[in-house]
Amino acid sequence: MLKLAAKYADIVGIIPRWRGRITPEYVKDASIEEIKKKVIRVKNTAKEFGRDPDELEFQWYISRTEITDSPKPLIENMAKSFGLSTDIANASEGMCIGSSSYIQDRILRLREETGINYFVFLLRRDQFEKYAETIVQPLIK
Repeated sequence: MLKLAAKYADIVGIIPRWRGRITPEYVKDASIEEIKKKVIRVKNTAKEFGRDPDELEFQWYISRTEITDSPKPLIENMAKSFGLSTDIANASEGMCIGSSSYIQDRILRLREETGINYFVFLLRRDQFEKYAETIVQPLIK
């Protein structure tokens, strides 16, 4: 799919390989290192098709985002439900649970280290406004 995206797309969505459930392999595939590898692979393939790789933009989907000052219990519950260690679950770039400043820092780090231009978040409905005010607004200024 990334080869087709490199040939035709202007914005390429980078996602971990999905095998029907969250596994340690899925979490590993959602690491910064793996994201970088996919971005580089798409850019190199685009170049092979005669496209300018610098014109491509990239998108990343964060499937669990929650603003909280007490992330540990949420992360522990999520890890347990997927049969993962807390450290492995927390290392996934597909999940971002913590304070607004923590989430901002993760987004900025991902953008800087991987070249991701766009982010899609799965948010709790009751946090939309808080998210917009404390994370999105400061990042677009």
